[in-house]
Amino acid sequence: GPTINHWRDEEVTRILDGAVAKARAAGVPEVGGIELISREAGSAIITYAEQHGFDHIVMGTGYKRGIKRLVLGSVATEVAGKSHCTVTIAR
Repeated sequence: GPTINHWRDEEVTRILDGAVAKARAAGVPEVGGIELISREAGSAIITYAEQHGFDHIVMGTGYKRGIKRLVLGSVATEVAGKSHCTVTIAR
C-alpha cells in the first residue's frame, strides 16, 4: 500500500530545522537533515549516507506504539547493523 505520512509538512520542517539548529549550537561543524519516506528506509538511509560521505548517522526511534514502533525499530536496527559509519539512535 501507499506510504502515509501522519505529520504535516510544516511539523516535519519545524522538527528537522530545530534539530539542525541544536546540533549547530552544540558545535557540530556540518549538519543537515532530510525527510525520507520509503519502503526500504534502512537501505535508503545507508545509501544516502555513503553517497554523501557521512561519518555519523543520528536517527530517532520515535514515540510510536504497537506495530509502528516495531517497524521503525527494525529500520533503526538495520541502519545500526549495516551502516559503514557510527550510528546514534535516540528515543
